[in-house]
Amino acid sequence: MSLRILVFFCKHWWVENVNVSERGLLFWPHVKHQDKTVRWRGELPNPNVESFEEVKIRCADPVFTVKVGIFNSIAREINTFLTMYQAVHPMLPFLSEDMHKLFKGQQSAQGQFSD
Repeated sequence: MSLRILVFFCKHWWVENVNVSERGLLFWPHVKHQDKTVRWRGELPNPNVESFEEVKIRCADPVFTVKVGIFNSIAREINTFLTMYQAVHPMLPFLSEDMHKLFKGQQSAQGQFSD
């Protein structure tokens, strides 16, 4: 049996969040089972805390995994850009040109699907 551990979402190191959301998707069936066990079967007590309320809302959303998949797709595309700008040395002089390249690439990617 393989051991999988959840990874915490990091608010300031964006490049780490793809790993976190991918791991979350692996755990999602277990989260939904826990929600069902608490809410519908009544086998476990309902923890009346705000974080569990958030979980219930996400479990009720039929396209939640699709939303996370879209997040992963976009995050992978801009990963190079984010990695470059999470540096110790000043990168602001290069921001304008790199943002232009990033958006131009996003627009061309969207154009491929609009035909």
